[in-house]
Amino acid sequence: MAHDIKKHVVGWYTVDGQIHCRPSTVFAVQHFQDRKDLICAEIGVQRGDHANLLLNVLKPKLLYLIDPWIPMLIDGKVDSYGDHDDNYKVTCERHDQNDHVVIIKEESQTALPVFESDSFDFIYLDGNHEKNACVLDIYNSIRLVKIGGIVAGHDYGLPSGIKELRPGMDGVVYAVHSVFEGEFVNVEWGDWWVVVDNSIKELVGGLMQPKSWREFFMERVGSVPFVPVASIGEKEVTWEAHTSLEKYIEFYSKNGAGYFWVIMSMMYNPKVVVEFGTACGFTTNVICKMNPQAIVHSIDNSKIAATESRPTGIIVESNENVNLIIGNSQEFQCENVELCFIDANHSKDSVLADSYRAWTNRNDGDWCIVWDDYALSSVKEAVDYFTNEMKDYIPFVEAIGAFLVIGTKSMKDFVGMRLK
Repeated sequence: MAHDIKKHVVGWYTVDGQIHCRPSTVFAVQHFQDRKDLICAEIGVQRGDHANLLLNVLKPKLLYLIDPWIPMLIDGKVDSYGDHDDNYKVTCERHDQNDHVVIIKEESQTALPVFESDSFDFIYLDGNHEKNACVLDIYNSIRLVKIGGIVAGHDYGLPSGIKELRPGMDGVVYAVHSVFEGEFVNVEWGDWWVVVDNSIKELVGGLMQPKSWREFFMERVGSVPFVPVASIGEKEVTWEAHTSLEKYIEFYSKNGAGYFWVIMSMMYNPKVVVEFGTACGFTTNVICKMNPQAIVHSIDNSKIAATESRPTGIIVESNENVNLIIGNSQEFQCENVELCFIDANHSKDSVLADSYRAWTNRNDGDWCIVWDDYALSSVKEAVDYFTNEMKDYIPFVEAIGAFLVIGTKSMKDFVGMRLK
């Protein structure tokens, strides 16, 4: 079927009466020639406006909308994309009842790795514009898109008509040139796209395949006893995942958090792990199960962590390698810590104090420190201050989903990312 395609205004097209179509979408319409079986994804959804265009123009069999709907860091500053909770609500109201749409509220860096290779026809990237995040999104998308499919993105450079470079645009340019080195890429007024072929597939090299990390996950889970946690109060997804072995496997073997902790275990194979902030013990449980070779010291200064209102006691019963400590993290001393996870009091002073304690306790050889909730302003301010002060002694600093990681090894290098 021939499509009625007209230039609407500079940089925008009308396709079959649907206005405000971006150049890569127009290319995709012509490239796929009315296929009815397209599996697509959009990374960075905001309020679902562009997703609506993709649905109306490409008419995919399935469209995944992936966005954490939380404040993102762009050029070191928190974004200004409005009320994220309201954006998520609007997106759900518009698309949640559509059988052709799957909404995933998660960071792309942890959501994309759980999909099987060659399972998509079209992926559009308009999420986190930090350069390393863009590079990771591009590499993950190349692995996921079939030969003959399209990887595309927004905010490439400075389109005519826009007087100033918007925050993050230079990160997109860096990422596209870093990956493709000026080859393969089509660019038109802020959009970029490539048609995936064997040459582009070779770029992802040894990128971690979902099968291999899931096999590792299953091997570790099967090597230790599982004690279910009784569901108390509201049945949140994370809580429910710990109520049975089946639910635990279903949740974490397809979840970004499971992927992240598998990679940390495979990279460092730590013998000594410290967690600042036990809370309900959910992350404690995952860390313990992924690292049966380690002793895991988990510290929380709230006695609530050891009461029946939280499943922490069950977590301890479920893992023989955990040492639950009720006390102040600043009074905890431990040598040769290879992995430290900081997720306790999120005030700037507390995060900074925990960071210095983790630094003092770190191993002489390989080590890593992981902070959760890095996008929160108090956490970010403390961590940025700390990493800047220690920058001459930190081999790698990487933002992975909601985590910021420093250490002696690069997660991106480990899973086959070749940052240039």
